Amino acid sequence: MSAPDSRQKLLAHAFWLSLALIAQTVAAADPAPGECPQRRVTVKAPPEYLARTNPLPASPEVIQAGERSFTGKSKSVPCVFCHGAKGDGKGYLASQYVPRPRNFTCKEIMSELPDGQLFWIIQNGSPDAAMPPAKHLSDEEIWQLVRYVRTFSR
Repeated sequence: MSAPDSRQKLLAHAFWLSLALIAQTVAAADPAPGECPQRRVTVKAPPEYLARTNPLPASPEVIQAGERSFTGKSKSVPCVFCHGAKGDGKGYLASQYVPRPRNFTCKEIMSELPDGQLFWIIQNGSPDAAMPPAKHLSDEEIWQLVRYVRTFSR
């Protein structure tokens, strides 16, 4: 084997080893779908949003309306695709994203998130994740979603 061939093989081996290490690091840093607690840094909502509380009652009608949006039975893009039918972050598209979709069943994390933060993230998306903004939803529809999302961690 000539020196250039040997060097190419060594470089190829180093390349594949580096890729494997990067993949392992990303996998270790990214929590598995459904993991609790699911720690990550999410952009904090502006103070005027953080101070908001849900103006809608936790009535069956409000929660059912939120469920319709979550599952795509209304005009919204179905949250269920990423967050899963159980709200555990195990939707069928979840594995495509880093960080993984939020696990709404985790009481520890959900109790730390104010209603206004959830509202803001739904409305504006999360720039550090693949969460798109739901600009097509009214404030009332977003508050309904917040009520429904909260049912997963009861």
